[in-house]
Amino acid sequence: MKIYNFNQIKQAIVLQEDLPKLVESQKKTFIDFSKGEFTVPLPLQLQFDVGGDCHVKAGYKKDTKYFVVKLATGFYNNIAKNLPAGDGIFLILSQDTGLLDTILHDGGFLTTLRTAIAGALAVDITPWKVKNIGIVGTGQLAKNILTIMKFYKPNAKLHLWGRSKSRVNILTKEFQDLYICSGIEELTANCDVIITATASKAPIIKEQYITINRATHIIALGSDEVGKQELEPQLLSRANVIIVDSKKQSAYCGECYYAISKGNILSQNLLELGKVLSDKLSTDNKLIITDLTGI
Repeated sequence: MKIYNFNQIKQAIVLQEDLPKLVESQKKTFIDFSKGEFTVPLPLQLQFDVGGDCHVKAGYKKDTKYFVVKLATGFYNNIAKNLPAGDGIFLILSQDTGLLDTILHDGGFLTTLRTAIAGALAVDITPWKVKNIGIVGTGQLAKNILTIMKFYKPNAKLHLWGRSKSRVNILTKEFQDLYICSGIEELTANCDVIITATASKAPIIKEQYITINRATHIIALGSDEVGKQELEPQLLSRANVIIVDSKKQSAYCGECYYAISKGNILSQNLLELGKVLSDKLSTDNKLIITDLTGI
């Protein structure tokens, strides 16, 4: 059995060099998922009174050697204790014998990197030339998105807004030419792509913040389990197109879960990212919302 720790995993990935391969690999995976080539059950979730959560996700591709079980935690009060905000581990097991082959103790690194790359793929399907990208959040996911966008969309202007001024200041020191917005309203008014990357449990982006008939693509990445929410449900009812990573999972958690529950949208009208990546979206679509809950 092979065991790899956080440092070994992080050193194995040179993002600037490996990003094209990582993006292409994940693109193919989304496409194959939407073709029905993967088995992915709904996630298991635990929530704790201290403000922490744990989720377990698993899946396998048919006619391959392995299946994977992933555990990831988020304990956001740890930051004040100078502890990591979460942890994570991947277990890779044989489909033939059920025996454990590899352990990846990534500390959440691979989870946030995968999520950020999924966000990059969502930016790719935007049917207009992206000029201004707004990132909402200041955690590790937001940092990964900023890093990837610097390489992936070098000509786009990057905007940032976050509730933690101290973490905003840290990111401004790491990323040059990053425009800091005074509030969420300023960010939404000036960006044609908006990526949310928070652990919020109440809507951050309200319907009134998004101008009618102005081309806007909102990519929600933070609402990956029950209880998290970044968008006002009625905002989804205005979207020309709503894209999800998994139709089945979108009825269980994420922005679409709230909008479906309140009758703002119908689940049968959702499109999966894997399908959209194979086709193209029409430029007639003025408001696009992509809700990725993580598969």
